[in-house]
Amino acid sequence: MVRQHPPLSRAEREATDWLTRLQLGDGSEQAEFDAWLAADPANAAAFEAVRQSVATTDVAAGSKLVRNSRLHRASVFQRKPGTTLALAAGLAALTVIGGGVALRELDSFRPSLSAGEAAVYATRTGELRTLALADGSKVTLDAGSLLRVTYTADARRIRLDSGRARFEVAHDSARPFIVSAGDGSIVARGTVFDVSVGPSGVHVVLLKGSVEVTRNGEGAGQSADAPPRQLRPGQQVTFDSRSPVPEPVPVSSAELRWTAGMLAFDDVRLVDAVAELNRYSARKIRLATPELGDRRIGGGYRAGDVEGFARAAAAALDLRIESRADGILLAPAQYRENR
Repeated sequence: MVRQHPPLSRAEREATDWLTRLQLGDGSEQAEFDAWLAADPANAAAFEAVRQSVATTDVAAGSKLVRNSRLHRASVFQRKPGTTLALAAGLAALTVIGGGVALRELDSFRPSLSAGEAAVYATRTGELRTLALADGSKVTLDAGSLLRVTYTADARRIRLDSGRARFEVAHDSARPFIVSAGDGSIVARGTVFDVSVGPSGVHVVLLKGSVEVTRNGEGAGQSADAPPRQLRPGQQVTFDSRSPVPEPVPVSSAELRWTAGMLAFDDVRLVDAVAELNRYSARKIRLATPELGDRRIGGGYRAGDVEGFARAAAAALDLRIESRADGILLAPAQYRENR
């Protein structure tokens, strides 16, 4: 039996938008938000309903993160909405999230590898894992990821087959740290950067230091002697197998919060956003037609909250949601599936 969700009301759509703005903003929108709340009692009611989805739980309230924070445990109605959302975002990795899957950081470990021996690491749905590598580097592996590590006397070679990873590279002037992903490679010696592999290709974000990004081999518009792209902190680049590596562009700080259980999208393809959300939940989102994947979406979401993301995507893109035994279907309003 197909169960369809009712469409969001105006107040619910605006409340969802405000939730995202307050999560990802810098506080300058507080006056505008207060005016929106005061304009209509329905606004306050809708926002409180949305806010409850990320409210701090009693279990999380006793966590080390909260005990060490400067936020006091005032009642819900005494807290500023922006403060509450920021706290909830920071706790996302410690609490149960949409679909009943918890993000959790496992104990780090230091594998003992002989020269040339490979180690393979994989994470399950909804699992966030931190690894301490043999050279002192650290890797945070996102949900649904697969990583292969091979150290030799002259190089530290990593292969990210799927998913996403944050690398904190220990300096070693004698052995470059080389991450292969898709049809390209990223070279670093002592730095912090993210690499992800998705439907649109390989995405690289530099947080600290410097890296070189190179697409392997020749292809459309890619000459054999094409120089690597140099990234500076705060820059990102996305490349695929069909085109040369483009010029780096600035990255939003919100995109770096995935290690805390928050996902942020800035005008990305729907198919890429869905692929990220699906890594965190056993309940998967499916697109009714391939064409839907090219539509663009933005906003901030809790990792694993596939229901919340589906509702936001449906409201923003005028889509219909169908809950099915095998997950959630996003479809055009007039879509009829051939059975």
